[in-house]
Amino acid sequence: MSSTAATHLKRNAPAKADNVALVREMYAAFARNDIAAIVERLASDIKWRLHAPAVVPYAGERRGRAEAAEFFAVLARTDEITKFVPETFIADDAHVVVLGQAEGRARATARNWRTPWVHVWTIRDGKAVMFEDYLDSAALAAAFG
Repeated sequence: MSSTAATHLKRNAPAKADNVALVREMYAAFARNDIAAIVERLASDIKWRLHAPAVVPYAGERRGRAEAAEFFAVLARTDEITKFVPETFIADDAHVVVLGQAEGRARATARNWRTPWVHVWTIRDGKAVMFEDYLDSAALAAAFG
């Protein structure tokens, strides 16, 4: 490894660790249903997106803290999350990618779903500025449809 690359890694290691810690704090807040703690870690202009068909009530794109908070309100009204496990955290200077598993039940149909997921967080100045959720959208669509 070149000395320039080694210097870059050393200089950016604290930022990566801070970004992972921020994301872990948000998952811990979700586990204890502390949505306010999540929202306070979001930038005011957060772009929040769940990639899933419109039949999933909380799918789509939201912008800003209020709309991100509404995501959680719709999620709570329409879905019962029975398992949510962040498993692997991968980070670079501005992103944290998290791999995990989730299970739940659509309240309207009482159908269960299970999916692996990938969350991509973009972090700037200690706040999440973008959240992208990729999952088995067909599993959720079948449960809600």
